[in-house]
Amino acid sequence: MEAQLVEELPEGERWQYEPKWDGFRGVLENDGGELALWSRNERPLLRYFPELRKLGDLLPPHSALDGEIVIELGGRLEFDAMQMRLHPAESRIR
Repeated sequence: MEAQLVEELPEGERWQYEPKWDGFRGVLENDGGELALWSRNERPLLRYFPELRKLGDLLPPHSALDGEIVIELGGRLEFDAMQMRLHPAESRIR
């Protein structure tokens, strides 16, 4: 079953839903002090999202955090900003 766009959320106990986080899945690993951020296709992403290094420093050694990487601008999730991060120009990473 595919998701459908609706004007209002359905009500009742039989319904379950969650927001669509418009981003990239990432796994942030702390391998004994060595940090890495991997895409779902096992591509390295940490150089594109350097601000996540601070989060990785909070992870215990030999642990991982799996989640969705999103960029919020002005109260909205901006997928275009996510895609701009993957552009090879280092100047695009802020």
